[in-house]
Amino acid sequence: MKLRKFFFSLFVIFFLGACDGQEEKKYQPVSVVNHPLWSLNKVVYRINLNRFSSGHTFSSIKNKINEIKSDGIGIILISAIQPGDSIDNKFMIKDYLGINPKYGTQQELKEMIATVHGAGMFIIMDWYGFKSSPNSALIYEQPDYFHINVSAGSQVSNRFNYDNTEMQEYMLNALKYWVYDLGFDGYFCFDSENIPIQFWDKTRKELELIKPVFMAADGEASFLHNRAFDMTVSSAFFNTIQDVASGFSKINTLDQILEKDEREYAASAFRMRFTSFHDMGFKVKKDEIDKMIRKPATVLTMTFPGKPLIDYTDNKTASLENIYRKISQLYIENPALHLGKMIKISEPLEPSVYAFARLKEQYKIIVLLNFSDKQEKITLDSEVLAGTYVELFSNVPLTFGESREFDLEPWAYRVFVADK
Repeated sequence: MKLRKFFFSLFVIFFLGACDGQEEKKYQPVSVVNHPLWSLNKVVYRINLNRFSSGHTFSSIKNKINEIKSDGIGIILISAIQPGDSIDNKFMIKDYLGINPKYGTQQELKEMIATVHGAGMFIIMDWYGFKSSPNSALIYEQPDYFHINVSAGSQVSNRFNYDNTEMQEYMLNALKYWVYDLGFDGYFCFDSENIPIQFWDKTRKELELIKPVFMAADGEASFLHNRAFDMTVSSAFFNTIQDVASGFSKINTLDQILEKDEREYAASAFRMRFTSFHDMGFKVKKDEIDKMIRKPATVLTMTFPGKPLIDYTDNKTASLENIYRKISQLYIENPALHLGKMIKISEPLEPSVYAFARLKEQYKIIVLLNFSDKQEKITLDSEVLAGTYVELFSNVPLTFGESREFDLEPWAYRVFVADK
């Protein structure tokens, strides 16, 4: 009996010792979504046809494809092309299988998509599946597809009833139509969290029987990534940069966003980084600061872990065009940027400076940003710093040791690309 107690005590000691020596494992959700291989190294580029400066038609986009590709763009996100209404800044579709004639014909749409694919690019479309336009004929033809608005005297509302399986089939068939018959490569789905996740899971499965698709959601819930979506919006990232620009937050607040993403989202989940999207636009109170801080903010958006979305209007801002082009091209070529982990480099004493590395196997990128109107002299100490680099924007070759002093002008941005 004593011998048994002795061995039990010995087991407890060894067990506790082993536990003490192990690092605590962090739980992280798991996604079974298989990103299309073509999506991994491609930046998303949103074009609102109504604001496209070269013309508001499919042909006007087709004629610009080579120029768009030369800017390093791989995925075009086009605004919804169906007939619809804009109500309270929300677009609502009248006919889910129709094409708004002001944009062109079905043949012109097919030619545009074929040109996109011929250039080695891909194209996805905005999708509004929560509510139809109140002027949609579908409300009168299929009233059981919609919820009843009891507060309005039991009138049929324009909000789709996803409890109706027949209605779900209608919506699923519409989504399949644009992929199978027209050639689209996926969707950006608005109001995604207001639609049952089971519908999105089924949609992903059905669309992938046609071709690999890229699905993006304007929602932020981590469960969207489980089986349905490749990418979700990171409004916290946008809001933080906005607050930094306005002087309400320090730039190192971004660390909390990254920690939250790592804690709550699957490692493979793409979080969408942007400075302008849909009804969210980058703006601070002082115009002169706005113009200057946009540059480091843009570099940060393009190099922070996640997938950048560029709005067409931002890309054509003269002071930002070269930044977008250079980093978009680098995103295609360098796995450190589209798949690499991020490592913060020793916290500078100056809280307005943000420095980090992106690493993937033999690939390495160092990013240095000054979010202030003051000249900053900082010293960075990190073994990750050591190496030979070329600065992306100046094309100047440099060699760093594990410690390096940097002089940063106001609103400075540096991207150092390591020799492989």
